[in-house]
Amino acid sequence: MNGIARIDEKSVIKAYARWAPVYDFSFGPVADAGRKRAIEIINKRQGSLLEVGVGTGVALPRYQPHLTVTGIDLSPDMLRIARERVREKRLTNI
Repeated sequence: MNGIARIDEKSVIKAYARWAPVYDFSFGPVADAGRKRAIEIINKRQGSLLEVGVGTGVALPRYQPHLTVTGIDLSPDMLRIARERVREKRLTNI
């Protein structure tokens, strides 16, 4: 197959279905410093942002309201949590 490795989407979706409920507690703190710095840089820009692999949307509340943010993810379970976060935080730019 052209030597291009493909991910097994079903396995990824299954794995993240298990991780979704505890993802923020398990991985959130590990990547928080890098996430915070990246968002500080992004917030200085204008326009639209596509966050690929938005996961549970842990970063979404940190984006400034002048940005229009779209998040995508392969995992329906992670996206469900991200959508709940957007609703609870009333993030109108997401």
